[in-house]
Amino acid sequence: MNEDVMQSLKEYVSLLGTYQQKLNVDLVMTYDKGYWWCTSDMILQKHETSFIQTAKDKELCMSLLAKYKNTKELPRAISLLGWSKDHEWSGRLLESYVSKNKYRVTNATLRALFPKVVASKYLLNKKTIHTALYSRSLDVKNKILGILAFTSSGIMLSHLSMGDKKYIQSLVKHKDEARIAILARMLVDKLN
Repeated sequence: MNEDVMQSLKEYVSLLGTYQQKLNVDLVMTYDKGYWWCTSDMILQKHETSFIQTAKDKELCMSLLAKYKNTKELPRAISLLGWSKDHEWSGRLLESYVSKNKYRVTNATLRALFPKVVASKYLLNKKTIHTALYSRSLDVKNKILGILAFTSSGIMLSHLSMGDKKYIQSLVKHKDEARIAILARMLVDKLN
């Protein structure tokens, strides 16, 4: 069972990669239920349906995380938690994987958390926000800026200190326009 789930996650990520190479043209994703849901590709949707069912099995999720703990496959195992409908349980578990040094893991974690947070199914804690915001990884920084820019939760935005807000303001002029500057600008507009 574990290998089937991991193979399905691998196929899913690979198919998403083909869309990303084309700048996500023709890819339509929603997240209003607290998890990613593709409305434009039936193969992606078939995988997501399977992930929703699989993520109900907390023991299986935990065994995958334990099995792949120190491997390059951990980000894939983490991503399965994004389809858990037990948003509080999975959100807390996901946040435990946010790290200053493990960028691939943190990036996968924030991608899984994005729909939960933006759909107001889960609130991030201050430490997670801070760790991701000041990450050296642009992918991680992109994810947290996106989460903060699209969230409707004033509670989470209140976790930002004046120093954080100044830092976000400085990111408006970041050289990576697409990943950082645009989201920073959106967030600055939201904070004003």
